[in-house]
Amino acid sequence: MTGIQRKFKHWFFEGMRIPKNEQAMHEYRDPWWKVMCLTGVDYFSSMGFQPGISFLAAGLLSPLATLNLVLLTLFGALPAYWLVAKESPNGQGSFAIVERLLGGWKGKSIVLILLGFAATDFVFTITMCSADATSHIVENPLFPRFANDRMILTMSLISLLGLVFLFGFREAIKFSFWLVLLYLAVNFVSLWVIVGQLFGHGQLVADCLTKLNAQYSSPLAMVATSMLVFPQLALGLSGFETGVAVMPHIQTKHQEDLTERVGNTRLLLMTVAIIMSLFLMAGSISTTVLIPAELF
Repeated sequence: MTGIQRKFKHWFFEGMRIPKNEQAMHEYRDPWWKVMCLTGVDYFSSMGFQPGISFLAAGLLSPLATLNLVLLTLFGALPAYWLVAKESPNGQGSFAIVERLLGGWKGKSIVLILLGFAATDFVFTITMCSADATSHIVENPLFPRFANDRMILTMSLISLLGLVFLFGFREAIKFSFWLVLLYLAVNFVSLWVIVGQLFGHGQLVADCLTKLNAQYSSPLAMVATSMLVFPQLALGLSGFETGVAVMPHIQTKHQEDLTERVGNTRLLLMTVAIIMSLFLMAGSISTTVLIPAELF
């Protein structure tokens, strides 16, 4: 084996080798709030497009449709993955539980089908987020235009994401921490200003409610319509599976204490769910009230 082959093998299998001592194991883990940011790259990304998709799907009912998503997140997905974290402390996720419960080739076949859906979801989310980011970039008047700029920029962003993970999970966690921190800060400042505009223009809220009452005969009709469009909004829930998958990278005081690892993972899942719920509701209400419908 040549020197180049040895270096490639060492790089390719890095992370699969089991550390020989406690100190080495400690170096392979990060605090839960840093690992949360790696999950957030998937989960928080839907903040960028969910309010717009929600309005296109539900119109003035967008806040109510988003509320359905928030309720499912807090009282459906979060409790479910609260249990998944306990049942798969080594990061196998919900798929391993399905395989264990069903057993045999039946369980393996169902897991393969579910993995296909999960892979489709990840690919769709990555490409959609990249395309959305590209749209913001090229619409900036300061950005130079060139042939096929949208396609080239989108593919470049996807390649950059893949390159980050090729360096390893530890490097991806460091990169995602600063990226998500900046992303949340920008969203927080933007929504803070926008919500201030809502309080300063109460008439816009009243007009929106008047139009809503004119379109629907009863509150029950509003709820029913908002529930029908729900499947179009549930794009960010795959972040919960990511949160469980990265469990082995979560740092604990005693590295082999699975109970502490499960507790830190649950804290991670609860934190991302609360942050996401608050941001999505604020974004959905703001876009529905402040942006004229024809601009969507």
